[in-house]
Amino acid sequence: MNTYSIYLPPPAQAQENEPVVKFLVDGNAYFAVLLPPVWLAWHRLWWALGVYIGIVAIILLLVATPWRDAALFLSLIPGLYLWLEGNELIAQKYQRKGWQFVGVIQGANEEDAELRYYELKDAETVSPYSQPKTTENTTSIHRPPNQPQSIGLFPLEN
Repeated sequence: MNTYSIYLPPPAQAQENEPVVKFLVDGNAYFAVLLPPVWLAWHRLWWALGVYIGIVAIILLLVATPWRDAALFLSLIPGLYLWLEGNELIAQKYQRKGWQFVGVIQGANEEDAELRYYELKDAETVSPYSQPKTTENTTSIHRPPNQPQSIGLFPLEN
């Protein structure tokens, strides 16, 4: 079972009938290890792509020095970082653009997670962007009669 984060678009971008829901798998981005620049461009992570190109340029400069062996080892680090944290970079992009994090859901694949989400949503009539309804504060402490008002050893002041 995979865990998916659910994101709704900002209210300005939401469609009237049904907002577009994005499901982002929580886990490793396997394709990001194989071709990191292609993966970053595919997901439109332009700042991360610029940082990646800068790091690779520095590593390429190290190849011309006596630290050639260290440069080969260092060339693996950006890809490994994207493998581990690539999907988190996508989640941060959504949040910067104003997407609303709704929650997490589990499913065998993305299709199964979508089905579970819409089953749980259960055709709610309220927009997901509406504010929660406020209710009166109904919490109270029930005390037996003739008991002093105190919490433990400390009396409550009136």
